[in-house]
Amino acid sequence: MTSQKQNVQTDGSIPATRDKNSVKFRGGLKFISSLLLPFALGIFTVGVTFQQQSAVKQQPAGPRKTSGAAATLAQVEILNIFRQLDAHGNIRAIRFLYEAKQRTDTPENRSLDLSTAELSDIDFREASIDKRILNDLLLTDVFLSNATFIGIKMAHVNFALAQLNTANFSSAGFNNTSFASTPLSNTIFADATFKNVNFSSKNIRGVNFTRSTLVHVDFSFSMLYNVDFSSASLTNVNFSHAQLINAKFPSATLKGADFSNAQLTNLNFTSTNLILSDFFHANVSNTNFRQSSCVASKFNYASLSYCNFWYSNLKYAVFHEAYLNQANFSRANLYKSDFTSTNIMESELKDALSTEDAVISNGTIVHDENLINEGQTDYSISHINGWTLSNGNVTPVISNKSGSNCQVTLQSLYWSYCVPTCQFIR
Repeated sequence: MTSQKQNVQTDGSIPATRDKNSVKFRGGLKFISSLLLPFALGIFTVGVTFQQQSAVKQQPAGPRKTSGAAATLAQVEILNIFRQLDAHGNIRAIRFLYEAKQRTDTPENRSLDLSTAELSDIDFREASIDKRILNDLLLTDVFLSNATFIGIKMAHVNFALAQLNTANFSSAGFNNTSFASTPLSNTIFADATFKNVNFSSKNIRGVNFTRSTLVHVDFSFSMLYNVDFSSASLTNVNFSHAQLINAKFPSATLKGADFSNAQLTNLNFTSTNLILSDFFHANVSNTNFRQSSCVASKFNYASLSYCNFWYSNLKYAVFHEAYLNQANFSRANLYKSDFTSTNIMESELKDALSTEDAVISNGTIVHDENLINEGQTDYSISHINGWTLSNGNVTPVISNKSGSNCQVTLQSLYWSYCVPTCQFIR
């Protein structure tokens, strides 16, 4: 016979067993739901598609528009499904829609609207082909938080108006992709490649483009804060009318970059290669061009305040009608640079490495002073300490002041600073 104590223990275990069974049951339902919801989504999508096509066919000849009610209903139902799924379930749903051509937008096939969908912690490599290719994807006006696109090659992908926060696009490839009006925060594009990409946005903060390659990329009218382009390669990139604050370009190469009418504050162009870059009418302040190469770059009508061009190469650079306030050209190469109609005086360029054939504000062409003291009879002398050449020649010519003295002129394009001293020999 069972004792009273045993009965109590047995009775007490019944609620615990029921709780465990309930948890298992709910877990099972959740698992089954995770399997059924994408299926339900597919059935619903197909139904909506047929309904939309039917609505179009029933409309009279002429311009045909899909039923707005059907599209709204589809959006509401899909957003409701996304809210019930976890990150893994959401990416499965995205892939299903993508493969069903419901995440591409063409005149023949209108995309289902996912506007305002909140998608967090999604790894889009699971939606791509072989985790490498993702083309013709529409993600406009969605919220993407902590999304991963590492190493994915994308073409004709539209992120316009999306909200991207802490997304990782490292080593990704972009071709004909739009981020227009897309706020980007703490997004990583390190080692990525871009071709024909639109980044026109009013809010790009803390974005990492280090070592990336950008060709024909548009940042015009954008606002960029603390964006890092260190060691990046930029070709024909458009920053016109943009506002850049605390942006970094050290050791980057910019070919044909357009900064016209841009607002540049506290930028770092240290050791940057700026080839044929255009700063027309730009407002540049507290910006460091130290040891940069700005060969044939244009600063026409620009305003440059407290900018440092120390040891920079400004050969053939044009500053026509630029306003120069506290600009430092110490040890800079100003060979054949143009300062016509500027406010700078010749005395302010006296510490430049070379002003040979430069044109100052009044149109006067200036020349370098003789690098060898007048009356020097021994033509075998040491090079000036701290100034050395890595490319080009130092040429001895007859002084224009005295036929018995030697004059040395600068004929180089680039120079370095640690080559051993050389000698000039008659």
